[in-house]
Amino acid sequence: MEIPFIGEISRHLGALKKTGFQCIIAHVERYLDVIQNPDKLFMFKKAGFLFQINIGSLIGVYGLDAMTTANYLLTSGAIDVIATDIH
Repeated sequence: MEIPFIGEISRHLGALKKTGFQCIIAHVERYLDVIQNPDKLFMFKKAGFLFQINIGSLIGVYGLDAMTTANYLLTSGAIDVIATDIH
């Protein structure tokens, strides 16, 4: 499953950050914008956002694109939390 990310949501994330919330953005490895250009996350990282990937993505549960992106983000130091997708 690929989920859009950058665009409109960045404005909302910025507003939350200004109110003092620490935002953890979940399963970024499945967002279409991140799959297409994972380095986009680093501008959010520099702004103080945290990122979580799902363990299932690391083993291919969500497809090859998510697995490749998750591994790249993890090895590049962008990821702060690894979790399950259990809600």
